[in-house]
Amino acid sequence: MAKFNVIQKKKRAQTAERKRAIHGDPSSRKLKVKPQNQSVSGKRKRKLLKKWRRDQKEAAEKGLLTMQDVEMAAADGEESSKSGDKSKNNKKSGKAASEAPQASADAMVE
Repeated sequence: MAKFNVIQKKKRAQTAERKRAIHGDPSSRKLKVKPQNQSVSGKRKRKLLKKWRRDQKEAAEKGLLTMQDVEMAAADGEESSKSGDKSKNNKKSGKAASEAPQASADAMVE
């Protein structure tokens, strides 16, 4: 058994050297430290959604918010993303319409 351990240790050292030669820094022969992947796996995503839903349910049970508030917030978020330009145009036209009579009234006073 001791012989097998020695052989296995040598094999591991050889594969580590090979990896360092291929992927490592040429001057120091050290393996590069890669940043961790930022994408979320499907399993992790499901877990986070479960936790979020559980938190929402607990908040609703405690009375901190109602389901109507949640639905309205979701609806407002969808509307603002879809028709954000339309609401801006309506506001501008409303201001222009209200500014025009004021300008004429100011002109009459002068």
